[in-house]
Amino acid sequence: MSAVLEAIGNDVLEEILEVTSDVDRYRAFEEHGRSCDWCREPVRLRRIDLQVDRVTGEVIGGVEREPYFKACGTRRVTRCPACAERYRGDARQLVGAGLRGGKGVPESVLSHPAVFVTLTAPSFGPVHRMHRAGSRRVCRSSAPKRCPHGLPLQCKKRHGRDDVCVGEPLCPNCYDYERAVLWNALAPELWRRLTIYVRRELGYRLRMSPGEARTSFRVSFAKVVEYQSRGSVHLHAVFRIDVLTSDDRLTELDSIMFGKLISSVARRIAVPCPEAVGGTARFGEQIDVRPLPESDERTRRRIAGYLAKYATKSSDADGLLDRKVKSLRDLRRRGLSPHLHRMAASSWGLEVRSGCRDLGLRRSTHALGFRGHWLTKSRAWSTTFAALRAERMEWKARQVDDALEGGTSHDDVMLIRSWSYFNHGWESQGEGELAAWRQRSVAKARELHREALEASLKGRI
Repeated sequence: MSAVLEAIGNDVLEEILEVTSDVDRYRAFEEHGRSCDWCREPVRLRRIDLQVDRVTGEVIGGVEREPYFKACGTRRVTRCPACAERYRGDARQLVGAGLRGGKGVPESVLSHPAVFVTLTAPSFGPVHRMHRAGSRRVCRSSAPKRCPHGLPLQCKKRHGRDDVCVGEPLCPNCYDYERAVLWNALAPELWRRLTIYVRRELGYRLRMSPGEARTSFRVSFAKVVEYQSRGSVHLHAVFRIDVLTSDDRLTELDSIMFGKLISSVARRIAVPCPEAVGGTARFGEQIDVRPLPESDERTRRRIAGYLAKYATKSSDADGLLDRKVKSLRDLRRRGLSPHLHRMAASSWGLEVRSGCRDLGLRRSTHALGFRGHWLTKSRAWSTTFAALRAERMEWKARQVDDALEGGTSHDDVMLIRSWSYFNHGWESQGEGELAAWRQRSVAKARELHREALEASLKGRI
């Protein structure tokens, strides 16, 4: 708490003291904070409870309640850490249920063949690379060489994780920004084709006709998108095979064979680029496929948490591209690095090029051309976000006492709640700072709880 107080001004400190010194106001602040889980930008709703006679329909009475604070619900950690943590928890449940069972998925999926796949973007020009802890390799140690613009294509430094030059091209004029943006835009189509051809190739390997393959096995998946520091997207995914019949040919299925098949298919598929640029879009050469051990719950739990972590990240580390870009002037005001600014400007400019209009690149400029969803799954993988949220809302409803006031009977009176938008955000900057501190405290407690849970599972396994 002391570190927080040192970082804020005197005016904000006075507002915090006003909240904490007033017992009633602080009690209301605590109630609002718990209702929105300490959201950074909560939506304030006006609530009116009307008591209506069930027989006559007559309004017996009405009470206007205190404004209700509702969480903003964003998934981006740069916009709201509290809501992003909730989204990450839902994503972990969704992905984990498909790997180890639960939430309506049988626990037998633990024994199904499954693989963890990472699909990268190809190279669009040499960039500065991050130095891994313990490694003695420098950024780029190739033989002395210069690009056509006279800049050296080597770097003898070791860049840390927070180094601003990581991901920046060694020569911006040599970097192919248009193809980098088109790769982001066409990545969803590459993924769609991959899922189709994996099913077809698996049926062909098992010597099955398309009809036999549809009734004999099912390929399920869950995929998450991650932005690299250079602005191109990575795809992290888990695949699972569900056997539907007792065909003898299905005994050939295992995680190792399945992983090799996915790797082979991913290296072959391609999507044609628009006429203005030409060529094709493909996955990069670095394709990592790891078979998951059967009945290894700890590994599968860790993979689910790994994928969920990337579901809350933004296009850039500082959240400057969290909102849509309205114009090039708006883009210049964002304060982006020269590399990301040029990526976004290329996405905006490609909209008018031949064959690019249907890609909607201006609408996705804030995503550097990427038009897909951050987390997608097949229908049979596991539960849905809607089901998880409905379950949480039902649990919350059971914790709230909805008894009518005034001594009237539930059988005779119906309660109707009316909601309307009132405002958003906390009432003062002091309340916002205090809520942010409380959110960090809650997040730390949850992290310690997860570590204790992992330790207990490790000891049990």
